[in-house]
Amino acid sequence: MNRNDKASVGIFWIDCKETGKIRIFADCVLLKDSELYCNHRVHSLGHFQLWASVQKRNLKWIGVEYESIPRGRVVWSEGVFFVYANRIAEGKRIQKKILETFGIKTQKTKFNFSDEHYEIHKF
Repeated sequence: MNRNDKASVGIFWIDCKETGKIRIFADCVLLKDSELYCNHRVHSLGHFQLWASVQKRNLKWIGVEYESIPRGRVVWSEGVFFVYANRIAEGKRIQKKILETFGIKTQKTKFNFSDEHYEIHKF
């Protein structure tokens, strides 16, 4: 699979509004422990299933819908990590933080910001 034993897949939310400090709230699964889904290595759970536990780690999100916060997902296929994320992650500082969080290298990663699934929804 991958020579980096710390490389992970999973889901995440991005918090960078208040102080300019970038915080990634992620639920990571080591690549070797990930679930196989249609030739992709993925986290077995979705944003909805993990939202309550993430809210406990960032209390200002309590009472907020999970789709209202910039979010994304990291999957792996054929030697490449794919990061599907909200457009806020187009910034290089945020991308670097995502890569660090998931233990993956830039040269083996492709970012995709065009998936409407990760757009922010206001309720």
